[in-house]
Amino acid sequence: MNTIINEIKNSLKELSLHVIEIDGKEILSKIIHNFCKNEKYDYPLWDNYKDTESIYNIEGWKLITDFHPSQEKILFIEPDKQNVFFQFQNSLDVVSAIGNCSGFTFYITDKEANYVICFNDHDYLIGTGLAKKWVISMQSKTW
Repeated sequence: MNTIINEIKNSLKELSLHVIEIDGKEILSKIIHNFCKNEKYDYPLWDNYKDTESIYNIEGWKLITDFHPSQEKILFIEPDKQNVFFQFQNSLDVVSAIGNCSGFTFYITDKEANYVICFNDHDYLIGTGLAKKWVISMQSKTW
C-alpha cells in the first residue's frame, strides 16, 4: 500500500478521527469532466485544470479550515498513486490529519465534485470550481 495512504491512516488512528474510506472513481470522473482540460487523468491533476486561482503560501493548507468549515470533505492524493478517498466530517478534521503527516500533494472536494482545492508540493493552494473565489479571498491570510 502507498506510503502516503499509510501515513494518513496512522494519523487518523492517532487522532481518533471518524473518517470513512470510499472508492473515489466516480468523484474523480466528475472532477476530470468538470474541471480538466483533458478527458482523462494526467499527472499531476492540478496541472490539468482549465480554470483556477492559486496563491503561494507555505502553510496554505491550514487555510482549508476556512472553506465551508462544517461541511463534509473528501481528501485524496494523486490518483495514479492510490484510488483511496477519505471522507471527513469537517474541515478542521482534514487539517488536523494532514498536520500530523509529512508534506505531500493532496486534494479536497465534496461528494458532488463541485470544487477541488489542492495544496501541492510547490506550496501553492489551488482552487477550481466553487473554491476558485475562495482562494482569491485567502490571498491576504497568513499563518
